[in-house]
Amino acid sequence: IYAQPINDEIFEIFHCNRWRESASVEIIHLDAALLPTVPVEIVINNLTSVGIPPLPLLNNPFISDDVKNLQCQMFDDCTCVPAETKANCYCKNLPIGTWFKSKRNQLPVLYPSLTFRQDASARVQATVTNMVTGEIVLSFQDTLETEILVDDDVCRVTASDLKGCYNRVKGSVAEAICFSSRDGSLAEIVCGETSFTIPCNTTESRSDLRFSLTKARINFACVVSCGRVTTSFDIAGILKFTASAQGLVEQWLSGESVSLSEIQWPDLAHIARVFLQWHKTLAIAIVTLLIAIAITYLVFTTCGMRIIFWLGTQHAKSLLQLVGLFWRFLRFTCVNLIVSAHRKQQ
Repeated sequence: IYAQPINDEIFEIFHCNRWRESASVEIIHLDAALLPTVPVEIVINNLTSVGIPPLPLLNNPFISDDVKNLQCQMFDDCTCVPAETKANCYCKNLPIGTWFKSKRNQLPVLYPSLTFRQDASARVQATVTNMVTGEIVLSFQDTLETEILVDDDVCRVTASDLKGCYNRVKGSVAEAICFSSRDGSLAEIVCGETSFTIPCNTTESRSDLRFSLTKARINFACVVSCGRVTTSFDIAGILKFTASAQGLVEQWLSGESVSLSEIQWPDLAHIARVFLQWHKTLAIAIVTLLIAIAITYLVFTTCGMRIIFWLGTQHAKSLLQLVGLFWRFLRFTCVNLIVSAHRKQQ
């Protein structure tokens, strides 16, 4: 039994375990003074470190068809039934070619937090437009006296509830509205291990704060600063988990995820917390119902019979009074008829 290839296309699945960082930095400098015939050397800038927020998308696998002479070992998933002179086999065939040719899976791929594209050297490039911090060292060949001028401003930020999903590519987003005492200010926001830089004006300036989280219940205590003046605000919300248990099992069985680390599980702690809260509410309702039944039983056994006897007595008295009134009316009518008949005879 042997397998025959359908076509000559060879696909390679690979991961980028390490990414080489590079930053696009805009530097604006002003030459204060130049002396005649004295050369001035341009400042040498060294980017010492770049801080990138945690992005699970960087661990995603990629598929390439650039490999031409790759010898692959096939792991068959076939079910064969013997016959007289041949064997009838049914093998699982994954539509890799269809996935690769789909426009949805080809670079560039745009996500809210980053963008995957292919550079001039056919390498995968991930561009992160926000939440990136860097440190730059400036080297001078002469002694300089420097002064740091910090423009302090009062910035105030209000944020909406955090909406979206956790453990998903889409992530979550919260809308931030920033006010400042002057126009053209930039506010630095730090929420835990995530940082943002958003514009602020005297009128409201709206910006989206995007997060990639792994928990359902979120409550961030964020700090915003414009210079050395800091204020605080909160971002909270309950995120959703869009994947289903059936989908996770089907993804694992179909071979799309080969390890448990690639399968995104729901926040079991949040589910247990919600269940316990519902369980407490149900227990309180049951206890309240039992107390109401017990009070009703005690009232019925002690003074309930007396109340029923009193109500029955009152009902009987009313019925007897009605019967007495009816009897008096009937007697009065009969007496009047007899008197009228006696007068006619006379």
